[in-house]
Amino acid sequence: MEQKGKDPIVIENVFYSTIEPDQQPIQWIDAKTLMYASYYGVFVYDIEKGEKRILHKADPDENDNINYAAYDTTRKLLHVLAYENRHETSQLARLTYVSGETISQRIPAYTTSVLVAKYSDLDMTITPMLEGTYWTRIQDGVPYTDYVNQAGGKFTAKGIARLVTKQGAYLQQYEKGEFQLQASGWVIWQPGKAAKEIANPPEGIVTFASGTELFTKQDDNRYVKYDLLRNKWVDWQAPNGEIVAEPVQGKGGLYRASVE
Repeated sequence: MEQKGKDPIVIENVFYSTIEPDQQPIQWIDAKTLMYASYYGVFVYDIEKGEKRILHKADPDENDNINYAAYDTTRKLLHVLAYENRHETSQLARLTYVSGETISQRIPAYTTSVLVAKYSDLDMTITPMLEGTYWTRIQDGVPYTDYVNQAGGKFTAKGIARLVTKQGAYLQQYEKGEFQLQASGWVIWQPGKAAKEIANPPEGIVTFASGTELFTKQDDNRYVKYDLLRNKWVDWQAPNGEIVAEPVQGKGGLYRASVE
């Protein structure tokens, strides 16, 4: 971790995870506490004290290894999707920890995992928002997203939630393939309304969210972003005109720039 005017801090000498890099669960719980998930559990790091503690630990026999994790800062809840037994089943349990407690509320066989690449499971997503939470699960072999509001009302749409904004949730849709999922398109969805198709991103290396926008990195290292008003993908330019720059994945909407 880097902080202005301070030397970099090594939080983990070795970080091992089966979660795809662009879906890595790393987030700020508050101004001084960083949460992150690895293959072995979910941890928090206090940047003022320089101390790490564990919130959820996977068993040595590979029970409860992480598929995804997210912290709900509004309700002070840690949500974890964990493999029930990685060697024997693709089923995922849903675990919820109330702040300060070490015993979780557990929903066994909440969903299952599916291959999105030859050796890679699709990482589910959990997106807590102020008025409710988006949960991705598998139904009929493909991802669907449930939105559950504070009153307990549930709405469902096909696709995995990649980004949630005031305009709606951006869902990436998949179809079943012979051996693994095949990406089929994108929609934007407001719970309670029909999902609307949007333009597919151009062929690229990876599509990710930065702030409230979707980006795709191109093979030539350019970045394009989705323009909702025009329903098209447009070239991204650094806000301050830097020539060599790239958007940073995450809620902050930051970007990196090379300074010569």
